[in-house]
Amino acid sequence: MKKIIIFFVCVVFTTHILYAKQFDNSVFENYQLPSSVDTNHTDGTWGAANNGLIAKIWTETMEFQAGESIVVYYIVKNISDEEIITWHSGFWPNHLIVVTMPDGNKVTSKDMGLSFDPGGQRSKNALWLIKPNEIDNALSCYDISKFFAMDKPGVYFVQYLYEEYQGGWEGKLWSNISKIKIIK
Repeated sequence: MKKIIIFFVCVVFTTHILYAKQFDNSVFENYQLPSSVDTNHTDGTWGAANNGLIAKIWTETMEFQAGESIVVYYIVKNISDEEIITWHSGFWPNHLIVVTMPDGNKVTSKDMGLSFDPGGQRSKNALWLIKPNEIDNALSCYDISKFFAMDKPGVYFVQYLYEEYQGGWEGKLWSNISKIKIIK
């Protein structure tokens, strides 16, 4: 039995590594989940639950110097009693990052070619099974300063959306809203 489990883990891990190498690695960051993440989602920093999933984003600090990298960490947790199928599609086809100023105006994206299309065709689409009470931490961690004009001092608000219509879990899953302050 141990050999079967080890073989399965190796196959899943190898498949995920091979799959991840197909993407543009310049926007990925290697990261470890900090031990301070409240996996029971009782700290109020998770987004609203939707059909058994809940999402969370955060940064290592709330304040950044203008022009500094702003790495946002992202996880999704299954809070249901059943396994849930999600899709890993290179992030952009089924994920959207929304950045706004305090007045609600959206911050301009530096790359308008991002391909958000949750129900559309995909060249990369891997079924990802999340077991009950499990956290999917294989999701991309991005330096959002590469995608959004956040170089002016002020307070910005960031929220992630996972939206899917490819079978398995379907709907819109919003993360919490993370507050980021840019200083000179």
